[in-house]
Amino acid sequence: MIKRSSILTSLTIVLSVGLSHAHATLIGDMVTLVHNDGGTPFGPFIEQVQAGPTEFFPSAPNQPFTVNLESSIITIQAGGPVSSVNFGGTINLLELTSLDWVGDPSAIIEGITVTVDNVFNSPMAAFDLGRVTFGDHFLTVDVAGTTWGDGFVAPVGTLTVELQTSHSMPEPLTSAMGVLGLGILTHSLRRRRAG
Repeated sequence: MIKRSSILTSLTIVLSVGLSHAHATLIGDMVTLVHNDGGTPFGPFIEQVQAGPTEFFPSAPNQPFTVNLESSIITIQAGGPVSSVNFGGTINLLELTSLDWVGDPSAIIEGITVTVDNVFNSPMAAFDLGRVTFGDHFLTVDVAGTTWGDGFVAPVGTLTVELQTSHSMPEPLTSAMGVLGLGILTHSLRRRRAG
């Protein structure tokens, strides 16, 4: 005879597995980059995210930055080994759009963690993290009036953004978990009646 507690345990296990989140990844996604310095925007540059941290957007020539993408981390670097990069103007944006997760179209960005290394905002000593904003599928970095890097002392300014995502299991897998849960419940009830 099957106890009610074993039925509830079976359902709890099935539901916890069915509601678990899939692992979000940008690898394989087609992402768009635009650099808008207040004049004519540069881009859009569209490229596919590859596995492993690689220099991204090589199709954006003569830009004072590189952008690297991993599964859920975006690294922006500016500056060079000899001189820093000064971003002027009142509008100077790096915009990454079409940030989607392959295999899970419901995934969205729900939060970010921003860290900086050798980046400073003249005349302040630190880059204002409020300059990094996001939406469901985009990330914008406002670099207007900032200086990245400091020549030989700090040759490259680096800003790293880790994406926290909210996403659900793909629909076919969710349906399969529901069928499995019903199967376990039905089997348990039959064994209980037979006992």
